[in-house]
Amino acid sequence: MIQKAIALIPSEFRWGLFFPMLFLNGWLLLILVQQVQPLTTIVVLAILFAFLLDYPIGFLEKLGLKRVLAVVIVFVGALVGLVALALTLVPEIILQANELLINLPHWIELIDKQVDVLNAWVEARQLPINLDGLTVQ
Repeated sequence: MIQKAIALIPSEFRWGLFFPMLFLNGWLLLILVQQVQPLTTIVVLAILFAFLLDYPIGFLEKLGLKRVLAVVIVFVGALVGLVALALTLVPEIILQANELLINLPHWIELIDKQVDVLNAWVEARQLPINLDGLTVQ
């Protein structure tokens, strides 16, 4: 049915419609992917975790444990590992953020001075560049 309808369209128009239709279909696909992106991210991460955690489960099954017990052991082990990682990294992240907040005013002053030097260089060479917008208000 569709082939008969397409055959009725002259070949010049068919090729002329091909690229706009390809563009519109790609655009609609991009919109669809953007709409379901959070769900896609969750599904991809779940698949990745399932894939990675299947290896220790298979290893424990080869040692003679039942699959349910192996899954529980691996799940608890992964949970303990994530908690240990969080307990290790969170204090360091807080320290780094505090250092950033303490040093930020000094860095802004240094950048201000560098922009002033650059602005003086530009003015000395009479270049038509305005760098006043780069300084901190």
